[in-house]
Amino acid sequence: MIGGLFTMSWPIHSWVFLHDCLFQAKLIVVEVYREPFPGKRIRSIMRYMLLLYSAEDAGPQPESEEFGAHMEEWFTFTNEVEAAGVMLGGEALEPSTTATSVQVRDGEMLTTDGPFAETKEVLGGFYMIDVPDLDAARMWAAKIPSAPFGTVEIRPIMELPEH
Repeated sequence: MIGGLFTMSWPIHSWVFLHDCLFQAKLIVVEVYREPFPGKRIRSIMRYMLLLYSAEDAGPQPESEEFGAHMEEWFTFTNEVEAAGVMLGGEALEPSTTATSVQVRDGEMLTTDGPFAETKEVLGGFYMIDVPDLDAARMWAAKIPSAPFGTVEIRPIMELPEH
């Protein structure tokens, strides 16, 4: 243990082709663990939510000619995140007009049809990813097809102790 961090390493042997010659390469993989709670050791890979916000009328609309190409960008991005092995989940959301907001005040439940906040940009979907750090999360967020006309909010997922 170094400064509250646990480290584990092991060699990986692999064969590499370089200029038509076969070489054996030995890589050392290091996994770093941290202990955020006494007795609870977790990998230091971080989980992030990429929350996708945009105005509902921003970008290509379903009835437009550009919509098919825009959807292909989404499929390509999702396939890339999955192939990289960092995607933990993600979904698109129905329009904000289908939302129901719930509040509890003085022990009473209040419900309102529609989103909680009156804003131009609304939450349209999310990706949950598992990457080494915030820089890697930023890299994936910048590739999201709605980033040019919306906002991608990156939020770390809180690690809670098991009970």
